[in-house]
Amino acid sequence: AWTGIPVDGVAHLALSLLTFGILVTTPLALAIAAPATARRRWNLLCWLQLPCAACVVLSSLLAPGAAAFVLSLPWLLFTLLVALCGSLRLVERGRGPLSEIAVDAGLVFLAVGGVWTVATRAGSPLLGFGEPWVALTAAHFHFAGLVLPVVTGCAARRLPGRHGALASVGVIIGV
Repeated sequence: AWTGIPVDGVAHLALSLLTFGILVTTPLALAIAAPATARRRWNLLCWLQLPCAACVVLSSLLAPGAAAFVLSLPWLLFTLLVALCGSLRLVERGRGPLSEIAVDAGLVFLAVGGVWTVATRAGSPLLGFGEPWVALTAAHFHFAGLVLPVVTGCAARRLPGRHGALASVGVIIGV
């Protein structure tokens, strides 16, 4: 135990953080990232978030394995859909202010969190990492991957200029 906490305890804490990120911070980040255009597409995302999140919550009640993996798949599909919407948002807007690119990047980064979420629920190592690192990385991308770029981008909208642009670039590169 690298922290003095048994690995099972760290994995449990990581899964709790992941669940909090999926149920609380993800919908809040999506709400503030909502674009002025493409409302129909965005409303569909908001409608899909809760059922997909509920599947991950049910998955977290099970031991890692096949059943937990299958229950986490809707969340993976949801995060991929969010990433697609973030990519479309970038393409439709074209080159834009760095604040908006930060928001787009956060939406795309969420898919990385979805991949690591599925891996932790399957109980599979990913890129040579096992538990609790897989669960911690999944949680990380729901906070630092999604929330941080979205909040930074939204703040940079209010603070146009060099400081907002630098913060946006720093967060995108940092993640």
